[in-house]
Amino acid sequence: MIEIEISALFCFEDGEVSCEGEAIDRIFSLLETGELGPNDFQIDIGPTQSLTPRKGRTMTIYQTLRDMGATMDSHESDLHVVATPDIRRAVREAGIRWTEFRDETTGRINLEIPFAYDPFWENRRRDA
Repeated sequence: MIEIEISALFCFEDGEVSCEGEAIDRIFSLLETGELGPNDFQIDIGPTQSLTPRKGRTMTIYQTLRDMGATMDSHESDLHVVATPDIRRAVREAGIRWTEFRDETTGRINLEIPFAYDPFWENRRRDA
Protein backbone atom coordinates (compact mmCIF):
# COMPACT_ATOMS: atom_id res chain seq x y z
CA MET A 1 0.00 0.00 0.00
CA ILE A 2 1.25 3.48 -0.86
CA GLU A 3 0.68 5.99 1.93
CA ILE A 4 0.31 9.61 0.93
CA GLU A 5 -0.07 12.44 3.45
CA ILE A 6 -1.32 15.76 2.16
CA SER A 7 -0.93 18.83 4.33
CA ALA A 8 -2.02 22.34 3.44
CA LEU A 9 1.09 22.81 1.30
CA PHE A 10 3.06 19.58 1.11
CA CYS A 11 2.65 15.97 0.19
CA PHE A 12 4.89 13.23 1.54
CA GLU A 13 4.78 10.11 -0.63
CA ASP A 14 6.95 7.36 0.77
CA GLY A 15 9.15 10.05 2.32
CA GLU A 16 9.41 12.23 -0.81
CA VAL A 17 8.15 15.81 -0.63
CA SER A 18 6.09 17.49 -3.34
CA CYS A 19 3.51 20.25 -3.42
CA GLU A 20 -0.17 19.44 -2.90
CA GLY A 21 -1.12 19.86 -6.56
CA GLU A 22 1.68 17.55 -7.69
CA ALA A 23 0.55 14.95 -5.15
CA ILE A 24 -3.02 14.96 -6.38
CA ASP A 25 -1.84 14.76 -10.00
CA ARG A 26 0.36 11.80 -9.01
CA ILE A 27 -2.57 9.97 -7.44
CA PHE A 28 -4.73 10.42 -10.53
CA SER A 29 -1.86 9.36 -12.76
CA LEU A 30 -1.35 6.14 -10.79
CA LEU A 31 -5.08 5.44 -10.85
CA GLU A 32 -5.30 6.03 -14.61
CA THR A 33 -2.40 3.71 -15.39
CA GLY A 34 -3.76 1.01 -13.13
CA GLU A 35 -0.73 1.07 -10.84
CA LEU A 36 -3.16 1.90 -8.03
CA GLY A 37 -6.64 0.63 -7.43
CA PRO A 38 -9.19 2.56 -5.38
CA ASN A 39 -8.36 0.49 -2.28
CA ASP A 40 -4.58 0.52 -2.73
CA PHE A 41 -3.81 3.83 -1.06
CA GLN A 42 -4.64 5.93 1.95
CA ILE A 43 -4.75 9.71 2.11
CA ASP A 44 -4.44 11.54 5.41
CA ILE A 45 -5.39 15.20 5.18
CA GLY A 46 -4.41 17.65 7.89
CA PRO A 47 -1.87 20.28 8.91
CA THR A 48 1.71 19.20 9.33
CA GLN A 49 3.32 21.03 12.24
CA SER A 50 6.56 19.06 12.55
CA LEU A 51 9.86 20.87 12.25
CA THR A 52 11.64 17.55 11.81
CA PRO A 53 12.60 16.66 8.24
CA ARG A 54 10.95 13.51 6.96
CA LYS A 55 13.22 10.54 6.23
CA GLY A 56 16.37 12.63 6.69
CA ARG A 57 15.42 15.25 4.09
CA THR A 58 16.70 18.70 4.85
CA MET A 59 14.07 21.42 4.71
CA THR A 60 14.83 25.06 4.03
CA ILE A 61 13.63 27.65 6.53
CA TYR A 62 11.02 28.69 3.95
CA GLN A 63 9.68 25.12 3.77
CA THR A 64 9.70 24.79 7.55
CA LEU A 65 7.80 28.03 8.08
CA ARG A 66 5.38 27.26 5.26
CA ASP A 67 4.75 23.86 6.83
CA MET A 68 3.96 25.63 10.12
CA GLY A 69 1.34 27.75 8.37
CA ALA A 70 3.28 31.00 8.78
CA THR A 71 1.98 34.17 7.15
CA MET A 72 4.69 35.01 4.62
CA ASP A 73 5.55 37.55 1.97
CA SER A 74 8.75 38.52 0.22
CA HIS A 75 10.83 41.24 -1.31
CA GLU A 76 12.86 39.72 -4.13
CA SER A 77 14.85 36.89 -2.49
CA ASP A 78 14.22 38.04 1.10
CA LEU A 79 11.57 36.19 3.07
CA HIS A 80 9.19 38.23 5.23
CA VAL A 81 7.25 36.32 7.88
CA VAL A 82 4.85 37.60 10.54
CA ALA A 83 6.60 37.24 13.91
CA THR A 84 5.00 34.93 16.46
CA PRO A 85 6.65 33.13 19.38
CA ASP A 86 6.60 29.83 17.44
CA ILE A 87 8.06 31.45 14.32
CA ARG A 88 10.83 33.15 16.29
CA ARG A 89 11.66 29.86 18.02
CA ALA A 90 11.80 27.93 14.72
CA VAL A 91 14.07 30.52 13.08
CA ARG A 92 16.30 30.73 16.14
CA GLU A 93 16.56 26.92 16.40
CA ALA A 94 17.50 26.76 12.72
CA GLY A 95 20.40 29.13 13.43
CA ILE A 96 19.11 31.69 10.96
CA ARG A 97 19.80 35.42 11.39
CA TRP A 98 17.02 37.92 10.76
CA THR A 99 16.09 41.55 11.11
CA GLU A 100 12.72 42.89 12.17
CA PHE A 101 10.43 45.56 10.77
CA ARG A 102 6.88 46.76 11.32
CA ASP A 103 4.62 46.21 8.33
CA GLU A 104 3.22 49.63 7.42
CA THR A 105 -0.07 48.14 6.19
CA THR A 106 -0.87 45.72 9.02
CA GLY A 107 1.23 47.18 11.83
CA ARG A 108 2.51 43.68 12.65
CA ILE A 109 6.15 42.91 13.36
CA ASN A 110 7.76 40.82 10.61
CA LEU A 111 11.03 38.94 10.45
CA GLU A 112 13.09 39.54 7.33
CA ILE A 113 15.29 36.59 6.47
CA PRO A 114 17.78 37.42 3.71
CA PHE A 115 17.91 35.17 0.63
CA ALA A 116 15.39 32.68 2.11
CA TYR A 117 12.41 33.06 -0.25
CA ASP A 118 12.63 29.75 -2.13
CA PRO A 119 10.24 30.64 -5.01
CA PHE A 120 12.57 33.48 -6.03
CA TRP A 121 15.46 31.02 -6.45
CA GLU A 122 13.26 28.38 -8.10
CA ASN A 123 12.15 30.96 -10.69
CA ARG A 124 15.76 32.03 -11.27
CA ARG A 125 16.83 28.41 -11.89
CA ARG A 126 13.87 27.81 -14.20
CA ASP A 127 14.51 31.00 -16.20
CA ALA A 128 18.26 30.40 -16.50
